[in-house]
Amino acid sequence: MSPRSREMEPAAGCFAEVLELHPDELELVDRARTYLAVARNGKREREKSLRDPVEIYHAAVYEKNRGNCLRAIELVQGANGQGDPDGRLAYLAACCLALNGRSADALASLRAAIAASDQNRIQARLETDLASLRSEPLFGTIVGRG
Repeated sequence: MSPRSREMEPAAGCFAEVLELHPDELELVDRARTYLAVARNGKREREKSLRDPVEIYHAAVYEKNRGNCLRAIELVQGANGQGDPDGRLAYLAACCLALNGRSADALASLRAAIAASDQNRIQARLETDLASLRSEPLFGTIVGRG
């Protein structure tokens, strides 16, 4: 066992405990799963196994939270929209694209996310990551003004 693996074991235990103790805290659970996967698998193994859309999503959220939106966009675009029935990958891409000043691409991705699930429309109305898009006329058309 490498020294790095030994360092990650306590972290993995803590994240697993968070999942067990707070199953109803959806945002917390989502992040804890992401970090648990990192702690258990290590970066190299995680990078190799990114075939499953859920793994891609968690890895992309991890990168976005680290401030690496370009890597998050790369991961999401690598999924080619497959395995995204609720539009979570498209929504995440929209947020990252907006944060990187790519308004047209962000709006197209947001449109895809909302087409997959109307819940994304509701969330987009309040999403701080999409603030740069609010002045775009197309934003109002996509999410509605409600």
